[in-house]
Amino acid sequence: MNKQLNTMKNKNYIIILILAVIIIIASLYLFKLSANMAPVIRFIDENNMTVNGIIYLDDVDIGKTINGEFKNLPRNYCKTAHNLALETADAKFEWASYPIDCSFRTVDYVVKIETTIFH
Repeated sequence: MNKQLNTMKNKNYIIILILAVIIIIASLYLFKLSANMAPVIRFIDENNMTVNGIIYLDDVDIGKTINGEFKNLPRNYCKTAHNLALETADAKFEWASYPIDCSFRTVDYVVKIETTIFH
C-alpha cells in the first residue's frame, strides 16, 4: 500500500513538473512573440489633433492612416532603424524610428510645421 502511494506521489510530482516546464516555455515564447510586435503609430499635431496622410517606411508607401493611426507596420519593422514619413495634402514630415520603439504598444509622432519637407 505504501509503495503504491509513493508511486502515485512520484507520478503527481512528475506531472506537475512537466506542466510547470510547459508553462514556462509557453510564457517565454509569448513574451518573445510580443516583444517583436510592431507598435501602433499615431500622428498628432501640437494641439493633440489627429493628422491623416500616407505613411512611408524607408521611402516606400505602406498605407494610409485612419483617424491619425497606422496599425499595419511590417513584421521586420522592429529589427532595424527606419525612416518614417507622413505625407499630408499640404506637407511631408519625417522621423527616425528605432527598434526600441517596439517596446511600446503605441508611439506618437508630433507633426510640427517646422519639420515639413515641402509645402
